[in-house]
Amino acid sequence: MKPKYLIPITIFILGIMGNPASATESKTGSNPLSDSMSQINQQITQVTSFVEEQISSTVDKLSDSLSDIGTDLQSAVDGAIGQLGLPDLQAIRKEISNSAGTEVNSGDLANEFDRQITRALASST
Repeated sequence: MKPKYLIPITIFILGIMGNPASATESKTGSNPLSDSMSQINQQITQVTSFVEEQISSTVDKLSDSLSDIGTDLQSAVDGAIGQLGLPDLQAIRKEISNSAGTEVNSGDLANEFDRQITRALASST
């Protein structure tokens, strides 16, 4: 091709091509992917609120039962005072095993109570 025709042909081809494609927002409405993401976010929010409600109700029930157990433990300690004015550990353990009920494993609760008393005695000496 001759150089004198090269420049006009190049300008003509560039004029025909027009502007390069660019990402623009759709004129018809919203993007289908954003609608899908919106629905997913709504579902996640609903699941999160459901789980929070369930956990909250479970914690409320557990705290109610633990407060009842706490009063039972205090009454067991108060009722098992030995001859020297100190709690009798064997009597407390029996009382805890009898009054703990089915909500908590009474053996584990008695063992934990024994551990805490032992720690308190060790730290006081």
